[in-house]
Amino acid sequence: PGDMGLPFLGKTLDFVLDTENYIRTTAEKYKGGISRTSLLFEDTVFMPGAKGFRFATTSGLFESDWPPAFKKLLGDSILLVDGDLHKKKRQCLSAAFTTEALESYMPTIV
Repeated sequence: PGDMGLPFLGKTLDFVLDTENYIRTTAEKYKGGISRTSLLFEDTVFMPGAKGFRFATTSGLFESDWPPAFKKLLGDSILLVDGDLHKKKRQCLSAAFTTEALESYMPTIV
């Protein structure tokens, strides 16, 4: 079951414009079960909730990866890398989020 949406775009606009609503309404429509759709120009399996997540991560049937469109959009961002590269990027970014750094931003923000 599922809704592939518009030709080419699929359900991408619904997902991008209101992600929270898209996830909630899709989960309700398919009773929290597995459904198929098209997001970011790729066929996508939608498995909401803890049960779906547990199945996807422990069954051995799925390979964890980001859709190619995400990779093109986000490049080598911290969200898409693992291991040592992720650790290095996280260390570089963490300095920007210390209490002192956040306090120094306040005059510019306010």
